[in-house]
Amino acid sequence: MESERIKRKVLYMQRTFNAAKWILLVVIAIAFTACSKLTASNFEKIHNDMTIEQVKEILGEPAEVKSASLLGLTGTVYVYRQDKSEVTVTFVQDKVVSKDGTFAK
Repeated sequence: MESERIKRKVLYMQRTFNAAKWILLVVIAIAFTACSKLTASNFEKIHNDMTIEQVKEILGEPAEVKSASLLGLTGTVYVYRQDKSEVTVTFVQDKVVSKDGTFAK
């Protein structure tokens, strides 16, 4: 009798724990989606002569950074990716000179 009661309690706790895990996963997934900085609205905020730090404040850390120097000029390209969206921001001497972006629909 007592062992049946314990088994039911254990089964109830397992089901509750499994449900809590799924709820937590859904909440985390929503949080990551909601926190995305790679949006068309944020892309429009980027303009020429902005600094690298200003761009990072708007778009966050890039997925990829490419740099090169030639004749005293430094060029850097930041690439941002999320799902099927991609944004490229080009800097010369740490100032924006161009941007390009495609966004998933």
